[in-house]
Amino acid sequence: MIPWWPDRVATYRLPVAIPPEVGATPRGATRFTSGPAPKGKDLFIEASLAREDLAIGAQVEGAVSMANVAHHRIRNVQAALVEIETSRVPSSAGPSETRRTTWTIHEGKPQESAEIRFALKIPDAHCPDFVTPFIAVRHELRIVAQIAFGSDIHIAIPIRLHRPRTDVAEVHATPALLGRGKRKSNWGRALSDFGSTTRVVSLNEETDELLLDHEGRSIHITAEHRGNDGPFLVAEIEWPSLGMGLKVAERSWSDFGGKKGVEDLDQRFAIEGRDPEQVRRLFDTATARAILPFRSIGLDDTHAVAASPGSSHAVAALKEMVARAILLSDAVVRSAGFIPPPKGLTTAASRYREFALRHAARLTPGDFSVRRLLVDGVSMSLEHRFQESTAVASLLVVDMSAPDALAAELKQRAATVSADASVDSSGIRVPLPLVEDPSSIEPLMAGLAEVVRSIATKQKPQGPYR
Repeated sequence: MIPWWPDRVATYRLPVAIPPEVGATPRGATRFTSGPAPKGKDLFIEASLAREDLAIGAQVEGAVSMANVAHHRIRNVQAALVEIETSRVPSSAGPSETRRTTWTIHEGKPQESAEIRFALKIPDAHCPDFVTPFIAVRHELRIVAQIAFGSDIHIAIPIRLHRPRTDVAEVHATPALLGRGKRKSNWGRALSDFGSTTRVVSLNEETDELLLDHEGRSIHITAEHRGNDGPFLVAEIEWPSLGMGLKVAERSWSDFGGKKGVEDLDQRFAIEGRDPEQVRRLFDTATARAILPFRSIGLDDTHAVAASPGSSHAVAALKEMVARAILLSDAVVRSAGFIPPPKGLTTAASRYREFALRHAARLTPGDFSVRRLLVDGVSMSLEHRFQESTAVASLLVVDMSAPDALAAELKQRAATVSADASVDSSGIRVPLPLVEDPSSIEPLMAGLAEVVRSIATKQKPQGPYR
């Protein structure tokens, strides 16, 4: 400013570049070829560096893992430090590679999902990153899978090179877990949020197999690759038998029937079941909502097999599959409590429930069969035969496996208790008219239990002292 005179003003442009974060907390993201999980048969590469701000002459530590290697002829795996110059003024020339240093970090085809660790020294020949008004120089580390008779596949990790500094200490770090190590960590993180009612029975991180016990019901989750559709997580979810003659499958172009009046499901699924009303009550809103999120699913009286895209490379996919499997298991068991009794036994429902409770047996809701029935230590079951959806007859089955030498005697003794009794390899079978009051056949059950115990005594091996 000039007193008593017009001020003189001038403008100057000062180029400024952001200095590298020397000595800062190490940062190194995991990079992928195509999202965080394999897709189809495409070669999947994931790589991680311990840090991405590096001094010239320093050592860079990293790790690489590959999936879908069986579908590609990989000759070796290389790491290449590439120096790239870019013009910052109008120019027809694009970015150009000015220097490259290459290392072979693995010879031949790597194992599926194996982690390849490496440590490389940044050559002094490379210059630091810099920016001027005219050009910019940057660097990237490329992980390259060299393919025989095909195009090489690589991922590029941007890094920043700077000159060594003696006044600031470098902070040591290690690269992130990849491959099998990462999958093992992901399984642990995915299962950490589920409560005490869900117990891990077994977990094999190498083969991606998980077995859960959820309130006494089994959930088995595995991983599989479905060709061009890519990786899937598959859950087999078991529950106590519903006894409905149930079969639910994804509808195909040839399925014209199989509609049971279940609004949310009929369009997508072909549904079979003995009693349409039982089917509708089972697939209430909660059960339908638990089924629909899966990409594919099939279920019957005792279990479901459900699948959705995903793999153990992503914690979110594992958590989602476990949560959906538990939700479906709970929804089916809860809805089973509202299934109406089968036709023909509607008026006998209370008597059957009291009978099953008194004998600590299980009453199957769809067909009212009584399972796990113990009479004086002898296992039995009471089953029913149906005409269409109506129960018309009953069958008492006594579990007994007798050797051929005693089979004739077993048949003879069983006939003294019931003239209609027959004996096969699984035990004694007694056809009955439709049993409307199960307590009425308790004398018959006691008599057959006595027959079984007497035969079982003869099967016991005799010692030298009698």
